[in-house]
Amino acid sequence: MGTDTLIQKELFNDCESIDTRKSLKKCVKCKKVKPITLFRDDAFKSRICKDCCKKRDKQTRELKLITPAPSKDYKCPICLTDAKKHEGVNNQWCLDHDHNTGEFRGWLCNKCNAGLGYFSDNINYIKRAVQYLEKSNDNS
Repeated sequence: MGTDTLIQKELFNDCESIDTRKSLKKCVKCKKVKPITLFRDDAFKSRICKDCCKKRDKQTRELKLITPAPSKDYKCPICLTDAKKHEGVNNQWCLDHDHNTGEFRGWLCNKCNAGLGYFSDNINYIKRAVQYLEKSNDNS
């Protein structure tokens, strides 16, 4: 199996977890195969079963209670934009946390938080994305 195939398999492994013939799906969090009806309908959370979503949501609510909100002049540590740039955006600051330990990492803007989420907080994915962008910029 070539490197490209391995990368695709690694990035899209949750696609293999769906068995449409049996209406079963594997939760990427608890790794259990469950009926599709035990997954939420929305695209992002559909990779995680409802039970794991409830646990994660509770963990996030509890973490928000003990974590002070960022100051008015706070800037996202990734894109360096401030609150003015995000006015009118729902949840302009997202509580970023380690999904394995539940530990608070910092506040991010909604876009950057979603970006890390789409990369599954996987440093190797992010490094390859940087290499991809650097390579395409070299060709410009």
